[in-house]
Amino acid sequence: MDWLAPYVKIVAVKNFVWTSEEKEDHTAWTAKVGPVRQGVAPWPEVLRLLKQMGYDGYYSVFGEYWELCSFRQMNLPEMVNQVRQDVEYLKGLYDALWGAP
Repeated sequence: MDWLAPYVKIVAVKNFVWTSEEKEDHTAWTAKVGPVRQGVAPWPEVLRLLKQMGYDGYYSVFGEYWELCSFRQMNLPEMVNQVRQDVEYLKGLYDALWGAP
């Protein structure tokens, strides 16, 4: 990761969860956008690595909780609330590593 350090200017924060749907003859698995704390990406470890490489840039949190790409259907207030939870989780991880402001 160290060789990437000079090139990382922004970190896109999102996560994915696996969902399944029973078909007639098989189970279909699909990756869907999920809550940052619950997905397959290990964000605590990612932030530790970013800190190790000296990253002090921006984080972009995506609220892509709609239609077929979402782990569940949400209306606008629910999406805003989910993004708020994602940001609070990320801020908690960040503060634990770098110290609260």
